[in-house]
Formats: sequence, C-alpha cells, structure tokens
Amino acid sequence: MHIGVDYLPAYTEKFPDGLADLGPLGADRYRDAFADGMWQTVTRKGRVNALPWEANSAGFYYRADVFEAAGVDGEALATWDDAIDAGKKIKKRTGLHLLGIDKPASQPDAANFFQMLLQLQGTFYFDAAGRITLGSPEAVTAMTLIKEMNDAGLVSDLAGGWTALENSIKSGTAAVLPWPTWFGSIIEGLVPKESGKWKVRLPPAVKPGGTTAATVNSTHLAVAGSSVHQAAAWAFVQYVLTRPASQEAIYRSKGIAPALLQAYEAPVFHEPSAFFSGQHKGEIFLNALKARSPAVNYSADYARALKTVADAQTQVLLKGADPGRALRNAADQLARQTGRELAS
Repeated sequence: MHIGVDYLPAYTEKFPDGLADLGPLGADRYRDAFADGMWQTVTRKGRVNALPWEANSAGFYYRADVFEAAGVDGEALATWDDAIDAGKKIKKRTGLHLLGIDKPASQPDAANFFQMLLQLQGTFYFDAAGRITLGSPEAVTAMTLIKEMNDAGLVSDLAGGWTALENSIKSGTAAVLPWPTWFGSIIEGLVPKESGKWKVRLPPAVKPGGTTAATVNSTHLAVAGSSVHQAAAWAFVQYVLTRPASQEAIYRSKGIAPALLQAYEAPVFHEPSAFFSGQHKGEIFLNALKARSPAVNYSADYARALKTVADAQTQVLLKGADPGRALRNAADQLARQTGRELAS
C-alpha cells in the first residue's frame, strides 16, 4: 500500500491494527537508514507501520534570468523579508509577481506555502501531543508574511488548482515557485525551452539565522494487516525501499527523491542539471535531508485542519483579515470540530 504522510496517521489512529507491524519482519534494522524524522513518522506506539519511500524537502525554484533583470541575487536571500524586498524590485522592473497562491482555496492544498513556512519554524498544525497550534506565534508570523506579500501586490491568484498553476508556469507570471523536491521535474516538463533560465535553492529562513531545511511531505509503503502474504509483501517493500539501486532507478525514471540516504551515493544525484543552470540539484536537496527535520504530527484530523487553515488564509488574502485573529478563530473552530485541546 502506497500511503502519503498526510493519510498515514488517519489509518494508524482509527485502525490501530489495519496495517501490519513491520518490526517483527525485520524493519527495525533500518531505523537509521532514512532521512531525519522519517522513522518517527512511520512508527507509533512501538509499531513500525510502514517504511519511508520518498522524502521531499522544501524548495525555492526561481527564474534566474528574471532575478538578474531586476538586479536581484537569488542566492543572497537570507530571510523571507529579503524575498519580499526582492519581490518588490522584480515587480517594479519586470511586472512579474513573486509567487502564486490559490487565494479562494479552490482546491484542498491551497495553504501549502503557509504550511512550508510553519515547518521552516519547526512547528505545524498540531504539536506532538495532538494539541492544536494554529494560534501559535509561528503560525501568525507565517500568515503575516503572506499578507505582506499580498498587500504589496506580489502574489498572483492561482484559483483553479493544478491547471491554474501549470498555466502560470507556462505563461511565466511569477518569478518563484516555493515547491518541494519533486516539483523540479514538473517545471522541466512544462517549460523545456526555458532550460538554463532556472535555478533552485533551499528556501530562505523565516527569521535571521533560522533553518532553511524542512521535509514538507513524504510517502511510504505499508502492508495490510489483514494480508495473509505479509512476508512476501515485506520482501517487496524491502527490495524496493532499502536497496540503493532500486531507488536510483526510480529517481532516473520519475524524479522521486528517496528517503533512503545511502541511495544518494549514486552519481545521478551529483550530476549537474542543464535545466537548472548547471546546478547540482540533487546535492542541494540532499543537504536538506541531512539537516535536522523533526517529525510532524499530521494526526487523523489533518484534512479538517487543512480546510480550516485554507479558509483562514482566504479571509486574509481576499478580505484583509488580521492574521492573528483569523488563525485564532480557525484554531477555535478546529477544536470544536475535533474535540482536541488548544496548545497553550
């Protein structure tokens, strides 16, 4: 079973025995084989519910030619405040937006950028105990940054979801795509003629001296608890996810970044990318995976949190709502819906 990190907790919390415990089958030997935080993600109450497949770090893909035309050094942006200043120069000199957001939240993951800003600060929608943290100072900081960008006219509207995003990339309406590792191959496929005009780096920190590395999503392979072929299924999982050669083949074919750290010893992860201006894209994201990235508690209520956060973001972007007030209201609403406590 292929399960995303956003769905895994729903299975394990609601159906504790729904997935096979891979520990007795031999999974424990791989606890140190994967990127930081991955083992904690797939284990719960002593059970190994899955094995990590891909681990996607936050990225900052940008049009190097646009930055150059605006007189901005993309590699010198230390914080998102710096990025906002750069965005103002880009907008003034080229007419392009800094980035795009689905402002009316026409699709479920409209708050991906907000979520990334949270994770760059080491926090999320829930803490490790499952309490709601939407009203935290870190959350307010993240939403305030987004409001500042929007108020300055730096955010294009990607209403319409994936199609709108693709059209935006093809028409070049924004200079930055703050998307994870896997998105690089999407850009290459959509605008192949722009090879050499793009660069990629890890995102700026939220605050001076803050982290620029965060594992923002991952996927995993699990075995059904009801299966009578658990040993055979485990053999497949082990073959695919713990052998560097298997992961290298998948990366070459689909561009999926492995969670298995040993896989990155393969030359393919250290080759220069012609599309991304000769940069060693694989090494950039490998450095992020090696950095400390605490496990995130998505909880069984992630879908509710996502909807609540996206609605709050819409209030901020389209109606000018105060970020702190919008997030506190969202936290209260989520608490009523789920019965979860608010973090103090």
